[in-house]
Amino acid sequence: VCANSSVTISALGNGLQWERALSLLNSMREKSMTINLITYNSAITALAKASKQKAKLGQLSDTNEDPEEGLWQKALNLLDQMKEDGIEPDGFSYSSAISCCVGRWEEACELIEIMKQNPTTRPNKIAYTAAIGKSE
Repeated sequence: VCANSSVTISALGNGLQWERALSLLNSMREKSMTINLITYNSAITALAKASKQKAKLGQLSDTNEDPEEGLWQKALNLLDQMKEDGIEPDGFSYSSAISCCVGRWEEACELIEIMKQNPTTRPNKIAYTAAIGKSE
């Protein structure tokens, strides 16, 4: 069931339907279904793709965005949920979350610092490129 849900969340993300992707993830949590790293990464990637699209269309209000509603905040919340569920975010999790931090360079840099503290999530070229791109 988890694999099917991960694929569905990924497909929703590819279709820029991040709201539906998060709704499915929340439904899984409410039903106490098993959620794994891939499922969480699919949801964070859905947010990253939506952030990229919004930035491309000039629809992000960056730092004027409501902090509770920003895609970047939703990505950070998912990282926290992962940890609460006993799932350690990997480099992909953090890099995808960094990609959501459009106009939020402080948060992007904070995620890089978190990655540096864990030998299994050392920042790579993808994470640094995402963080640098968010500082512009």
